[in-house]
Amino acid sequence: MPHKRAKRIVREKQRLASGLDLPPAGGKHAIEHEEIPKGAARILNAAKIQQEYRAKQKRKASEDAGDSKSSRKRRRKGEATKVVTTIQPGESMAHFNRRVEDSMRSAVHDAVKRSSTVVRQAQKEEESAKAEKKAKKDATSATQSKADGSRHGKPKSVESAPEARAEAAGRSQKQDFESLSTSAPRRLNDIVQAPPELKKLPRGAKARAENAAKQDREKATLKQGALSMAQKAMLEEERVRAVKLYREMKKAKSGG
Repeated sequence: MPHKRAKRIVREKQRLASGLDLPPAGGKHAIEHEEIPKGAARILNAAKIQQEYRAKQKRKASEDAGDSKSSRKRRRKGEATKVVTTIQPGESMAHFNRRVEDSMRSAVHDAVKRSSTVVRQAQKEEESAKAEKKAKKDATSATQSKADGSRHGKPKSVESAPEARAEAAGRSQKQDFESLSTSAPRRLNDIVQAPPELKKLPRGAKARAENAAKQDREKATLKQGALSMAQKAMLEEERVRAVKLYREMKKAKSGG
């Protein structure tokens, strides 16, 4: 059976016949099919990389020297078509992405420019269409106003549309202003003939008035009770006379 191992004697005979230090059997495990590390690949391909770099520098110098814009575009397009969009052996993903972006940068720039020009052209067309509509509308309004003037038999000068709109806006503003009511006085030199009459007292005014009246009454009683020096002298004389009369009356009673 093929899945079973051969006998030991057969295997030893085959080993002796083939010998020792043999390369790995099969095409997959051959050394030429083994993957080279990226670092080793860069070292082995150093000459090729330097050559490509020098060629690139020469192309840049020739372009800066005086190549026309059209020739640059053609050259860039040719280079873009020549760029291989598959990863090279020993190339990292970062280098591959950078190479593809560099090759497609000119195409992306041209596409952006074309899209911006298309947008600007569309905006210009819209603006021109709006201007044409506005001009047609103004012309129709002018012809209609002329027809109305001829129908009524009054010569009427046809004004331009902006002036007519400004005049109509001024009339509407004037009417609105006249209809509005304002609380400002009509004259600035008004003369007051009398103080204002307060028909209703403010809050707390009644209590304050009562307190003021009470204080006035208290002050009046104090003023009435106070005596001057002349009044005091008169009272003293009257007291002395009353005491003298009382003593005389008592003496007369006791002597009689």
